[in-house]
Amino acid sequence: MTKEILTLIDNHTYTAAYNLVKQNERLAKIYVVWTLVYDGQKFETIDRTIHSDDVGNEIIESVKLYIHLSQSNWDKELLSEFRRVAKMIIAEIAAGLRNASHTIVDGQIIHTPAHLIKPDVRDYIQELIEHFDKKELYESKADMARVKAQLTLTMNLEKRYVGADMIQYGTFYENVKQYEDSVQIYYAVVHDFEEALDSVAYEDKEEQLLELGFLKDAYEGILRLTDTPDIQQKLDELNFVVSTLQHQSDSESFNQSTGDNHHVVEKKSWFKRILNN
Repeated sequence: MTKEILTLIDNHTYTAAYNLVKQNERLAKIYVVWTLVYDGQKFETIDRTIHSDDVGNEIIESVKLYIHLSQSNWDKELLSEFRRVAKMIIAEIAAGLRNASHTIVDGQIIHTPAHLIKPDVRDYIQELIEHFDKKELYESKADMARVKAQLTLTMNLEKRYVGADMIQYGTFYENVKQYEDSVQIYYAVVHDFEEALDSVAYEDKEEQLLELGFLKDAYEGILRLTDTPDIQQKLDELNFVVSTLQHQSDSESFNQSTGDNHHVVEKKSWFKRILNN
């Protein structure tokens, strides 16, 4: 049914899509904001209830609907209003998901499995971020980067996902001149990833190298926005750690058989990329 609606929108038959939504109870619930905007209503606040049997679908469907409306050149004023309200909805639902992911018992935060959050929600938000970038809607892009990073933290994903989303969040906020917020975001990355400077804590050197990359991005972000000499010192320390890892890799590769040469070259490229960026 949703494919049929999107096809109607792609064909510029918006009224037919609107009528189809209004005739279906489930779709009317998911697309309620679009129908209200279509009717010309305006509102400042949204109150969305999170239902465990349909969590995430509203985000996904709102993203797909918005992108199709944008690509089909729907009325610019209505599209702008729908974008504004859709961002509010996505942020509201994301906040609800974060709240639903844990409870507080005797003053302790008890995390529950993130089964409420569909993993592909992050992918759709990233698709929306990239769409906003193409349309040069940079503030909207930054807003969605924040939502994605917050969801990633809620889902307790691997640190590689956390690092990538947090750096994206900080960078996009910096791009729209939200400098104080951006610095705080970069410091949050530093707090979570500075342990990568301790080689003893890592058996997997490739994992360590990846985390050092995020840490380097955060250090450099802070240096761009503040005058912080100790961060420069830490960046120098990071480069020394990477150089040491490179030396260890070269030593290990010297003792490997020629059958491993491709793997050795691949590892070296990782180290060089971090050092030269």
